[in-house]
Amino acid sequence: MFGLKLRQDALSCDSGWGLGGSPVLDIVTYLKWKWGVRLYIRPLDSKISGLFAFNEKIGPCILLNAKHTKERRSQTAAHECGHFISTRNQPEVLFEVEKR
Repeated sequence: MFGLKLRQDALSCDSGWGLGGSPVLDIVTYLKWKWGVRLYIRPLDSKISGLFAFNEKIGPCILLNAKHTKERRSQTAAHECGHFISTRNQPEVLFEVEKR
């Protein structure tokens, strides 16, 4: 069931973005200009790659860690984009459990 939803979401993105099966070469710029995502790159704790938030009035927002390489930020942007596509109305917060 999840695999079918994933495939449907991917096909929706491909047709909705007008990609025609072509790769996105710069996802950060594409998300900002094509989808109007408020995208910020700021220094964060190295353990944090990025985060996604969505508000009906404001729209999608993505924060990427400036301390990470451009390649890593691209992967994180793609990951956060997945939250926008599939779970934007189902908030989730992950906490790292401290080891003692």
